[in-house]
Amino acid sequence: MTDYTRYLKPGQLKGRRIGVVCGLVGADPQVRRILDYSVAALRSHGAQVIAVRLPHLHDYEKAEFTTLLYEFKNDLNAYLSHRHGLKVKTLSQLITFDERHAREEMPWFGQDIFLMADRMGPLTTPAYQKALARAKRLTGPQGIDAALKAHHLVALMAPASCPAWSIDLVDGDHGCAGGDSPAAVAGYPSITVPAGNVHGLPVGMTFFQANGPSPRSSRSVTISSRPQNSASARISFQRHLFRKRFRPRRSWNGMRPRP
Repeated sequence: MTDYTRYLKPGQLKGRRIGVVCGLVGADPQVRRILDYSVAALRSHGAQVIAVRLPHLHDYEKAEFTTLLYEFKNDLNAYLSHRHGLKVKTLSQLITFDERHAREEMPWFGQDIFLMADRMGPLTTPAYQKALARAKRLTGPQGIDAALKAHHLVALMAPASCPAWSIDLVDGDHGCAGGDSPAAVAGYPSITVPAGNVHGLPVGMTFFQANGPSPRSSRSVTISSRPQNSASARISFQRHLFRKRFRPRRSWNGMRPRP
């Protein structure tokens, strides 16, 4: 395993331009406050932080979900086929098992994604190849790469997710797309560090960038480590530390993102 900490040096954030991607995690006021303090911590180390929009931010989602269905079936079948002692060896068999034991396995919800995935073909299917190429293109070269180049940035950042939600057995989950989604779809490096909490449940901040040829080029690790490790500017679960040391002069969300 590569030890990325050996590339870290004091003062590496000074003058670095970082873009906050707007519109990734909605408008939750508590997450916005955590973002404000995170930006203040980065600026205290000399970073230049600006608001930006990520091109094609939601255009890739349909292709991403199609890709997920194909890969879910393929990978689950591969996993089940190598497990010893299991009565089910494929997704189709798992669906049948769930239906036969619905009272135990599905007391609150069905298996819609299982059913959709089971209709998909192998990964050689042209529809899968087309969806995969589109998702990676819109999040990578036409998304992250384009934003970094347009604004001369070394990295992008966004809250990793909205606050954790209570289990809702009537209407289902109330989750949201996270800041880690574009990099994950593109296959680009990203790192999430603790940034705060909402009612004791953690909220992270995700930093991501374009692909690089070596660990040394993974500036996301360097950028995220400074607020995370500094004794005086640490992004921690105790948000009162930020109130004492890094109270923002104004709300981050009052800034207009650059197109």
